[in-house]
Order: sequence, then structure tokens, then C-alpha cells
Amino acid sequence: MNLRPLVAIVAGSVLFGWVAGSRMLAGKTFALDWPAGFGQGVRAHPENESATRLFATAERLGDVRDVRAALRDFLRRGGTPPAAVARFLDARGAAIGTLRAEIISNPPPVWALDVDDVLEPPQPPYALERQLVLVFAADALAQHARANEAGAWSDLHAAWIVTRSLWQRPEIGSVATAMVGTRILDAAAARLSPPLPSWRSEALRFELQPSLLRALEYEAWAMRERGERYPAGQPNGSEFEDAVRKIAAPLLRPVRGIQADLYSGKMRRLSIAVVHADPCAAFTLPAAPDWGAFIDRFQRLRCAHRRDSPR
Repeated sequence: MNLRPLVAIVAGSVLFGWVAGSRMLAGKTFALDWPAGFGQGVRAHPENESATRLFATAERLGDVRDVRAALRDFLRRGGTPPAAVARFLDARGAAIGTLRAEIISNPPPVWALDVDDVLEPPQPPYALERQLVLVFAADALAQHARANEAGAWSDLHAAWIVTRSLWQRPEIGSVATAMVGTRILDAAAARLSPPLPSWRSEALRFELQPSLLRALEYEAWAMRERGERYPAGQPNGSEFEDAVRKIAAPLLRPVRGIQADLYSGKMRRLSIAVVHADPCAAFTLPAAPDWGAFIDRFQRLRCAHRRDSPR
């Protein structure tokens, strides 16, 4: 049993005591109200039948790790599918066709969601989503090489439905995975022949910014809730350790509140910067270069959609 991390946290929190005390006396826990109501507007729900069916049918694709690099190279180069890609797609043609038909003809997949679970919330199968988009995009280019434009656009339609299901979720991981999927299908769509199907025009007009802003707010809200509910860490079932956590919680809660305030302020400033930024201009954030690079990729995707969207 290792209590040293918890003891260190408790001891370190004394350094914040004068700040925490003043905040409690003032009746404050978290200074920023921006993410306060987030959880009230998002309802928990299980995955729907389409998601369950998709997951089961996708198992028929098998393991794509051995051919993943070849699929990506084919997407970059286009043209005639190389032998490894052609063998892979031909061997799984029936599974790809079944997946495509199920996705297009049924309600969109909805994965389980419970934002109130701030410790281990349900997550979409990100690896599966990336795999599906990669396979559908590669099959679309293969269909295009055979002059089957209808089949090619149908492949990308299925890829967009899968990707859109992530754009509609609040996690930053969902937004990041949706960005990757959207870039892949955009690159594949650029190689296909017109006219654009109606779904593609709608996809290009789909407003991406609200998804990112919602994810940034969720980041701030989740940190706030974790600090408020579990200031001394997640209970682990140990009677003694959980008792120590209970004793330490009142002291640590104001400290977690300060940390949450700082992080909420960061997310709020980032959101404001995104709202006011030109999506077609480089986005930099010297104070947080990782976030800056992520937002820059997001903005370039928005710019491409703005440029290509039908008027």
C-alpha cells in the first residue's frame, strides 16, 4: 500500500491554504461559471442498435495492421490499387459491401455516452472508426479506378456517416478522431468524378466549429467535476486508503478548485481565440504549443471545407 503520493498532495496543499481559505470564506469554490451547466445539457444514453450491429459486422474485416501502410500509401498516390491493396479489398469485398449497406440504410450509429461519469466514461471505439474510414476510402478509390463512381461515392457516404457520429460527441478524442476521418475522406473525394451527391454537399457545409467548442467546454467541466467529487483521487475499495481520502477531501477540494479555475480559464481563452480566428490563417498559441498545433490542424480543415463547399 503506497500512500506517499496522497500524503505529498496533502502536504503540498498547505501551500495553497491561505488562498483556499479566502475562497471558502468568500463562499466560492470555482470562479468561472463557463462550463458550469455543461452536464445538465447532455443526456446519458446507451449505444443504439446500429452501433452494435456495426461493431459486430466490422469484425468480418479482420486485422488490417499488415496492410495499413499500403492502404495509406494508396490513398496518397491514387491510381490503380497495388497488389497488396487489391488482394485485401477483393478478399473483404462482401464484408465491405455489407457494412456499407448497413451504415447507409440504417439510422446512424450512436455510441454510449455518460458525461456524468467523470472517471471512466464510455468511449467510442476510436480504432475501429479509423479503420473503417481507411478501408472505405481505399475501396472508394479502387471503385473509381474501375469507373464505378456510384460505388465509390457510396463508400465515402458510409465513411462520412461513421465520422459524423464522432463530430456529434463532446470528447476531445472524438473530435480528434473525426478530424482524421474527415481529412481522409476529403482527400479521397477530391479524386472522384462529379457530380457531387447530395450527402457530400451537406458534409462540406457541416459546421465543425461547434463540435470543437463543445469539446473544450467538456474538458473544463470534466476537470471541475473530478476535482469537486474526488479531490483526493478515485476510491479504490481499500477501507483504509478511502478513509484517508475522505479526511483529506475538505483540504484538497479548494486546491482542486483553483486548478480547475486555471484550466477553465485556459480552455475559455482558447475557445474565444478559435471563435475570432480566421480559419484560413495559421493558428499559433505559444503558451500552449500542443493545443496550438491541434487547433491549427482543425482550422485548416475548416478552411478546406469553406473553400470546397457548394455555394
